Formats: sequence, structure tokens, C-alpha cells
Amino acid sequence: MNDREFLDVIYRYAEYVKRAPLSQAERERIITEFNSAQGDPYTKAREAVRKVLGLSQLIEGMRKTADLDNTQRLLQDLMNAANQWQAAKNKK
Repeated sequence: MNDREFLDVIYRYAEYVKRAPLSQAERERIITEFNSAQGDPYTKAREAVRKVLGLSQLIEGMRKTADLDNTQRLLQDLMNAANQWQAAKNKK
């Protein structure tokens, strides 16, 4: 998985939680926060989205049971993408 594909997965998760498209500034902040976060790529991605959108946005985005299922699926997609991205980076 290349950088662009990984970012697309992060942005898809963030837009779902936000319930709206990300602005260019939010996309850039997610990249900045990701690069400065500690941990594995999955943790860094979740932390970046949390910081950029704010914790209250994340809580608001998970109010309904159906939303929890969708959020869990998107988090699983994010974890899989993070693992693939890290594996690709390790091969270089």
C-alpha cells in the first residue's frame, strides 16, 4: 500500500466521523499530526484524526448502534491499511 492509498483510508474514516468532507486544511493537519504522533501507524492515524476533529466529534459520530458498526468497520479498514502501509515501508 502506498502513501496515497493509506491517506485515503485515513481521510475516509475522518470524513465518516465528521459526517462531512474534510477541508484541505484538515487534511494537511491530519498529515502533520500523524507525522508527529507516537506509536504504530494505526495508533498514529487514530490520534491524528482525534486531534484534528476533536474528541467531541468522535463521540458524536458514534451515537447510534448502526454508526458503531460502521465505525468499527472503518477502524478495521484503517488498521488493515496501516499494517499494509507499514509492511510496504519495511520492504524499502
